[in-house]
Amino acid sequence: GKSHSISQNKEKGKILQEQSCQTDEITPSYQKIAPTRDWETFLPENEGIVIKLQAIWRGSIARKTFRTLKDSHNKSVDKKGNSDSEYFKSEDESETIQKGKVYVFDQPRVTKKYTYKSGAVYEGEWKGGFRDGIGTQKWPDGAIYEGSWRFNKAEGKGTFTHADGDIYEGDWADDKANGFGVYNHNNGATYHGHWKNDLQDGQGSERWTDNSEYEGEYHKGKKHGYGVYKWNDGSIYEGQWEDNKMC
Repeated sequence: GKSHSISQNKEKGKILQEQSCQTDEITPSYQKIAPTRDWETFLPENEGIVIKLQAIWRGSIARKTFRTLKDSHNKSVDKKGNSDSEYFKSEDESETIQKGKVYVFDQPRVTKKYTYKSGAVYEGEWKGGFRDGIGTQKWPDGAIYEGSWRFNKAEGKGTFTHADGDIYEGDWADDKANGFGVYNHNNGATYHGHWKNDLQDGQGSERWTDNSEYEGEYHKGKKHGYGVYKWNDGSIYEGQWEDNKMC
């Protein structure tokens, strides 16, 4: 497998990490190995132990730093995964179909405006009672979807602007982000990469306003698999991730 390592700025090489990814914090037991933490007073025969302890300690610092960033740096993931279901509702979808309008493949599209009982307003192309073609739907809270529709669902290329200013632009299928897309968070954070059912899934990269960044694999909205995390001080973690945690 691929190596798991953290490299600190102003250091040469990489520090191998031997801890599992089941915990964010490492608490080394210094006293079990020697009665002092002063590395320079160790005898030469203890040099290997010193190096290992230094690696563990630096890894602990790096993990603590990551833990303080984790919540804010995953907001875009959680937000995207939990928000769009509030907008693309089955009630709206079935409302126009229940009026007896059917989808006919070879019929020409017509352009019109329709206000749903929910308060959402769609303006664009239709085939029968189905949104189909290019159209824009606006919701009462200010959220907007602009793009392609197929069989009454957001499908193809489209842009969704959240009420708070977050923007997703990219591929859609079945009213969800599916395929490649870019998510711009209102706090300046960005994600470029692949999506599945409204969640980051596959290869992607995130960048934050503090100039830290992650590039690697995602699964169901979380960093999972192989990835590289770069802190804004130049430190780097390169290795495996599980459930948003470094392994």
